[in-house]
This record gives sequence, structure tokens and C-alpha cells, in this order.
Amino acid sequence: MKKNLIIIVMFLPLVALSQRSDSSKNSVPLKDGDIQYERIYDLDSTIKKDELYSRAIRWMAKIFIDSKEVIRIADKENGNIVGKGSFDIVTSSFWGIKYRIQMITDITVKDKKYKILFNQFVYRYLNEKTPADQYYPLKRYLKPHRDDDHLSLGHDNKLFREINIKIEELMSSLYKDMSSNISVSDF
Repeated sequence: MKKNLIIIVMFLPLVALSQRSDSSKNSVPLKDGDIQYERIYDLDSTIKKDELYSRAIRWMAKIFIDSKEVIRIADKENGNIVGKGSFDIVTSSFWGIKYRIQMITDITVKDKKYKILFNQFVYRYLNEKTPADQYYPLKRYLKPHRDDDHLSLGHDNKLFREINIKIEELMSSLYKDMSSNISVSDF
């Protein structure tokens, strides 16, 4: 009886690890061979393009700290802002594994709507041995999934889960700022 119990206890973790998880948490969106998050928001308001453009500029300055360093294109006439944003992710506090993720952030505004796009993801390890300017394409960690429009998490599942969470937080934050009833010009 003890022998059977020991065998069951030894194999129980293997059974738990072999179960499939929710594929939406274990994939990242892919377009034209690159990781890409894109969403279009229709706003239920009368907010004009110029106001949305100002809000998007302010959001980038607030979220990415140094907007002069971040923003690469600011085309008010066409309602387009393109910049390079970054954020840090810790995948293991015990082992001290920390990444800096950089990506292109592209916001296009029109009357009552806007589009947000995050793509061209690169990463670097944040440790004393990695040069500060040495970035690698993030997609090299991924392996093909059964869908053509998603990649399955390969090397570091926690890294990609955290990226998904961070991108969703960024999209929610921008939506909150863009859909607010308070104008940038209001005091």
C-alpha cells in the first residue's frame, strides 16, 4: 500500500504539468511574422481628432516618462503618433531574471475613434553582464502554434504572460485617457 502511494505521489506532478492551459493565455498575436497587438476603439462621444491627438501625446508622455526620447513621429495633420516604448518584466524574483521589453507604439486618431498598435518587440536581459544596447527580437522565443495568427509560448511562458498583461494594461490606460469627458484644455 505504501509503495502504491509513493508511486502515485511521484507521478502526480507530471500529470498536473502535462495538462493543457488556456491557449489565449499561452499565445501572442502574430501578423506578417511579427508579434503585433492591434485594437481599434470607437468612442461614444463627440471628441474630435485634434483633441484625441493631444490626449494621445499626453498619454505617451505620462506612460513612457521621456516623451521627447520616445516619440519618433508626431504628425498632427494625419493624426499619427509613433514612438518607441519600453517596460520591465521580472519573471523570477528568486533567480533575479528581469527583462527590458521595447516595442514600437503607433497611435492613429480620427474623429470619435483611434487605433493603437504595438509591434517590433525586442528584449534584453537586465543584468550586469548584458550590454545596455544589446537587444534581441522577442519572436525568437516562440514556436509555431496550430493557428497561423498566433504563436505559442516557447521558452519562457511567464515572460509572455506578463507581456500580455502589460500590453492589456497599456491599452486600458490609453482607453481611459482617450474616452474621458475632460478635455485637455479644461482646467
